[in-house]
Amino acid sequence: MTIRLSLALGACILGLATPSLAQAPAAPAERPSPEAAAAAQQRFRERFFRQYDSNRDGSVTRAEYDAAREAQFRATDRDGDGALSQVEYVAEYEGRLRADYGQRPLDDDFRRAIEQAHRRFRAIDRDGDRSISRAEYDAVAGRTFAQADSNGDATVTAADAGAIHPVSQPRRD
Repeated sequence: MTIRLSLALGACILGLATPSLAQAPAAPAERPSPEAAAAAQQRFRERFFRQYDSNRDGSVTRAEYDAAREAQFRATDRDGDGALSQVEYVAEYEGRLRADYGQRPLDDDFRRAIEQAHRRFRAIDRDGDRSISRAEYDAVAGRTFAQADSNGDATVTAADAGAIHPVSQPRRD
């Protein structure tokens, strides 16, 4: 299933990428079934609260969200150069995806999600320098939080949960 997942997804699980998947070329996007898309959206919502609700009070403030994003960026930037390479970015995402899969066998949906991560990297890399700068990373975070905070009160709660879904990245021409 092609899931348009933002960088905001998941915990900081790193280093689980396999070379063949980490280097996979991008393939044309395939449409997920409505059921698969709904299931992915539900997993995204659950992951959002699990990752960002640090005090487990049922809401995610912008401060909680920003602190988790900061930690995620630092953990993903494995070489410490202040930017994310495609290998770092995809490896971090693949680690989170493998954790979500648990004991389930990796399938075509997994492969397509990894391919989508490569496309997402290219979309986030707005200046085309083959790395995601902190500014590019933070721009995605801002869009994701704003979209999730459906009533604009700077806090995401269960009432906002319907608005929490993967953010598509603008195309670069």
